[in-house]
Amino acid sequence: MIHLAHNRSVQEIVRAAIQEDVDAIAISSYQGGHIEYFKYLVDQLKSQGAEHIQVFGGGGGVIIPAEIDEL
Repeated sequence: MIHLAHNRSVQEIVRAAIQEDVDAIAISSYQGGHIEYFKYLVDQLKSQGAEHIQVFGGGGGVIIPAEIDEL
């Protein structure tokens, strides 16, 4: 497990994930914006040939069923 701490950009997360050859990324979102952030993260992984890395999202907020479908 690699812990990058709080407030990391998508670029920092993707770079670290690829460098460390991870199988998955877990992200928590407490302040909204998770749809855009998670989608951007997945798009960046795909654009860098790392679409095999799974992304898990959660946090203190609620992800409603419609958002689950979108993600």
